[in-house]
Amino acid sequence: MKKILYALLLALPFALSSCSNDDELPEVNISVDYSGATEVDGVYYVVEGEELNIDAIKVTPKSGYKAANLGATSYYWNYQFLGTTIVEPFGITVDTEGMEPGDYIMQIRSTVYQVDRAAGIAYIVLPVKIVDDDDDIPGNGDEPEEGTINPDSDIRAAVAPTD
Repeated sequence: MKKILYALLLALPFALSSCSNDDELPEVNISVDYSGATEVDGVYYVVEGEELNIDAIKVTPKSGYKAANLGATSYYWNYQFLGTTIVEPFGITVDTEGMEPGDYIMQIRSTVYQVDRAAGIAYIVLPVKIVDDDDDIPGNGDEPEEGTINPDSDIRAAVAPTD
């Protein structure tokens, strides 16, 4: 009986070992589908009283990496918490009724999971400008009010390293 117990104890370090890349951050591309805003030079213009919609957030692994998924996604408007969703497609609607025209920030924080990688948190910042009417939006007026973007996302460790 003791021999079996010793054999099990000897095998324990091997059972608890992990892959060498389990502490590396996810290697993914994140895209955001939006509507209700007109994008001009990286700024999202919304007419006061209209709705800004984040229709979907999607994640795809970079070439040569394994499958990835998103987890809980939280939204902030000028650093104020709006809400969290755990349901795909991770969308939200922001009603701009009564907002003063001016500059705002939409922040998105989403947990990113990838096979053989540590969990990460993606941080996305979208500059938004509320305007009085369509004439205040720069450009020639033919920019679409919806689209898909691949914003710069800062992915950080979801849990602090233990070593």
